Amino acid sequence: MKHLLRPFLVILFAWPTAASAADLLKEKEVQQFLTVAEAIEDFDERYPEVELDVMGESEGKNPAQAVGDMIDENGRFKMFANMVDMLAKHPEARRDMEAEVKKAGFSSMPEFASVGDRLMLAMARVEISDRDLREMEQAVQMVGAGGLDMLPPQARQMIEPMLKIAKAMENVPESDVALAKKYKPRFDALGS
Repeated sequence: MKHLLRPFLVILFAWPTAASAADLLKEKEVQQFLTVAEAIEDFDERYPEVELDVMGESEGKNPAQAVGDMIDENGRFKMFANMVDMLAKHPEARRDMEAEVKKAGFSSMPEFASVGDRLMLAMARVEISDRDLREMEQAVQMVGAGGLDMLPPQARQMIEPMLKIAKAMENVPESDVALAKKYKPRFDALGS
C-alpha cells in the first residue's frame, strides 16, 4: 500500500488536485477505508509480483497527464477504482484485499474504491490553500474553452490535465474536507 499512496501523494500535492462527488463522505466510511489501508500496508511485500501502476508511470506519462487521467469524464477521481480493476489480473491478491474490505464493513471493492477516491481528493483539498484554489480557478477562466487550441501541443499536454483537475477541485464538498482534516493524522501515519 505504501508504494501506491506515497508516489501519488507527492504528485497530488505538487500539482493541485481534483474532486467531484455526488455523495458526501461519511465518518464511518472514512474509518472503514483507513482500517483497510492499515491492514494492507504491507501489501507490496506480500505480493511483490503485483504491479499496480495507478499513476501510469510504466506508460511513460508525464506526472500531470498521469494525474489528469485519474479523473473520469464526470470529474470524479478514480485512483482506487483503477487499482481495483488492476487487481482483476491477480486473483490471490484481490481475494486478500477483498477480505480486508469486507472485514472493515464495505459491501464491495467498488464501494471501497469510491470512498478511497473521494477521501484522497478531500485530503488533497486539505493541502491546497484557498488562495491556491482561487488562482487555479482564475487560470481555468483565463484559458477558457478555446484557449487550449492556441497552445503548442506539448504545452497543451501539460496544461489540459491541470485544467481538468482545477475544474474538478471546485467540487470537493466542505464536509469531505472537514472529515479529511479530522483523519489526516491517521492518514499521514500510513507507511510511516
